[in-house]
Amino acid sequence: MMRVKKKLLAVIAALSLVGTSFNTMNTTIVYAEKADTISLEEVDIYSVADGRYKYDGNPVELVLTYSENGEDYFDMEENVDYKVIGYAENDGGEEPYYDGEDYNSQDWTSGSPKEPGDYWVLIKGMGNLSDLKAMEITIVDPYDMSTMLNGYTNEMISYIDIFFDNYFYDNKIEDEVNVQLEENVDYVFDGWCKEEQYYIKPIWSKEKITEEGMYAFKFTGKGDYKGSIVVFYEIPDVYSVSSYKYDVKVKYNAEKKQYENYLYNKYITQDKDFVVKYCNPKDFNSYLSLDENSWIDGVPNKNGTYVVRIDGIGSYKGVFVMMNLNIANELFILDGNSVAINKVSHDNSVYVAICPSETKEYIINSSNSGSNDPYAVLYDENYNRIDDGDDIDYDAGKMDFVIKVTLEAGKYYYLQVGTYKCQDDGTVSYTISIDGSYKYYNLIVNDKKEEKKPEQKSAQPAKQDEFKAPAVGTKLTDKNFTYKVTKAVVKKGEVGEVEVTGLNKKSLKKIKIADKVTIDGITYNVTSIGKNAFKGNKKATQVTIGKNVTKIGAGAFADAKKLKKVIIKSTKITKIGKKAFARKKGKKLTFKVNKKNKKAYKKLLKKAKTNKFVVK
Repeated sequence: MMRVKKKLLAVIAALSLVGTSFNTMNTTIVYAEKADTISLEEVDIYSVADGRYKYDGNPVELVLTYSENGEDYFDMEENVDYKVIGYAENDGGEEPYYDGEDYNSQDWTSGSPKEPGDYWVLIKGMGNLSDLKAMEITIVDPYDMSTMLNGYTNEMISYIDIFFDNYFYDNKIEDEVNVQLEENVDYVFDGWCKEEQYYIKPIWSKEKITEEGMYAFKFTGKGDYKGSIVVFYEIPDVYSVSSYKYDVKVKYNAEKKQYENYLYNKYITQDKDFVVKYCNPKDFNSYLSLDENSWIDGVPNKNGTYVVRIDGIGSYKGVFVMMNLNIANELFILDGNSVAINKVSHDNSVYVAICPSETKEYIINSSNSGSNDPYAVLYDENYNRIDDGDDIDYDAGKMDFVIKVTLEAGKYYYLQVGTYKCQDDGTVSYTISIDGSYKYYNLIVNDKKEEKKPEQKSAQPAKQDEFKAPAVGTKLTDKNFTYKVTKAVVKKGEVGEVEVTGLNKKSLKKIKIADKVTIDGITYNVTSIGKNAFKGNKKATQVTIGKNVTKIGAGAFADAKKLKKVIIKSTKITKIGKKAFARKKGKKLTFKVNKKNKKAYKKLLKKAKTNKFVVK
């Protein structure tokens, strides 16, 4: 953080000597006007992880930044920029208030808190920061269920819609931690009861909820997690079709032998619990009754905007109209070892139909241009998610993904591919590939008569098997660096991709990350720098980043104290991880970049909380 220094200007207006003594009555010393200080009451102060700190038995160490304008952020160092005066328990009552001189509304205990709980922490500015500020923090026992955050998915029908997660800052590892809890692994569901019953004497049930109202849900920790938590949520009328959320999915219709759009909900099923009709918005007349409008049965298979009507049948009742429903699904069939997908955007989800002829583990890879934040979900034919999230590696290459999963022969699977961030034209292009042993079990053409499929007895596959390249995740080394394979080579002559994970030669003062490397006869583009790859490096003074790098991982060069200059040759970096270049000590860091990237890279560096830097 840049500091304002006081300057002393001594101007002697009159100096007279009498013998060997100074006549100080005629000496005038003039001080420069003291630089303006910044009041903590006039700035926004932010705590890491929203003020949630992990309990470790020690007084909490605050990690704070401040901003005067909401754009420029400065790290605050304890005992340099501020000191902790004391703390008070935060019971949810009256907030501490500043009377212009002090916070007098609380009984403050000296020092910082250390036990789990909610607190107000009083800090006092130092240096060019002045006045007092009360900060709201929480010390979290990460294994106590009562401290867990909770919410629900896009609809609240049953306890399974409730999720638990936690996030906090861990002072020991100096990083934020995010945890997503898993039912029957980290916690179990004990039951529900109506809110009014809970306050009398809870009677817990696991039966299906059939009446609308406010309910209490109880969960108990399992494994490493301890204690219980009770949360309250309102349940709507579960027999009304308007209580549910619907997604447009793609599915293979075995009777018609074609893929079709349909409305999906995890609780109720189209054509069993409800039927669907639609019309063009320009044909819909809101002045007429619903039945007087003209409707077409089913879900439209052509992309566009529609008015969709949902009618309950059987046990389900009511009519629900979705006005201006945008259908932008596209279906691609993985009938070979790869398929190219163009122009994926925020608005359209792309589905890839996969149907293997052999039951085994497959590796599904993606490569993309234009996104540093893709997402992928793999479903079975009933749209039950079959990857558990851990199966998908988003750390590979250009933020592409790799899925390892066992698929059954003759069954349909749907890979949903999308992106949270796009290139300038708002689209992303993907290539989805699957390992070479995959063969498409074509139910459409052969109508489940593909049992004669293994007719590939030519020698060509055997020749391909002779070439074995390192798989994704394999660790490689050369003279100076260590790497991890993020995109494997399938055939000779292809170029793979690797991520730099650290130094092999620890004495390097100038780290030069190449555009590409050749290891064991295979060439790889170097497309990313791994998380904490060079963290704490004590030797390097200069870093050069090659032109193929698109991502720099969190903490990649953190606390590299002697680092002075970073030359970025790449013009396609889309992500710089949190505190990739953050340092507690050291001189201002100079980044030399392509002129056209200067503004964008400066923004990425600021977002990554890089301190003391200039971009040239």
